Amino acid sequence: LYPGEAFDPLGLADDPDTFAELQVKEIKNGRLAMFSMFGYYVQAIVTGEGPVENWTAHLADPFAVNGLTAAFMGQFTPSPVAMLGMSSIKSAVVATGAAAFLAAAPALAADVKLGGDNGQLAFVPSSVTIKAGEAVTWTNNAGFPHNIVFDEDAIPEGVKADSLSHEDYLNAKGDQVSTTFNTAGSYSYYCEPHQGAGMQGKVIVE
Repeated sequence: LYPGEAFDPLGLADDPDTFAELQVKEIKNGRLAMFSMFGYYVQAIVTGEGPVENWTAHLADPFAVNGLTAAFMGQFTPSPVAMLGMSSIKSAVVATGAAAFLAAAPALAADVKLGGDNGQLAFVPSSVTIKAGEAVTWTNNAGFPHNIVFDEDAIPEGVKADSLSHEDYLNAKGDQVSTTFNTAGSYSYYCEPHQGAGMQGKVIVE
């Protein structure tokens, strides 16, 4: 009867109070219909058959095929085929998630300490070689604060030094920063606070 007019040819909702009541009833009826459809889906998943086949089986043996009998409850025990199917689905979901994570995360290829274990003001190791698309991670170790500044005159042409550098000081042991290198070539960098002490490094990208 809602929204009226052509949907109410008998004029049953002409009265406003009756119209409001019928609206609520129609919504309730729609929700019950949705719940009934959900029941069909669950039944099909459990039995592997459609509603007509399930109804026919129930009519043929009402006491053995219904929701309260042990025979029907046995349908809830997954078959080996079903279990294999679910296992495959779970494996596919896990594999997809792992692939997405790996695709989003940079491929780490080298770790460099900021400051030697003996307190030396140096990048350890001072030179690393990686492949294009891989990343270098710098970890604050000793003699901080440190930072990583790439020399714009000592990196491949077309690469912006600002996109590689980490100019903010790392002030605590264990602090880390990473940079991914996508262009082959040689990259020279230094620690700004300790450049005068010779704290310099190099990344070679093949």
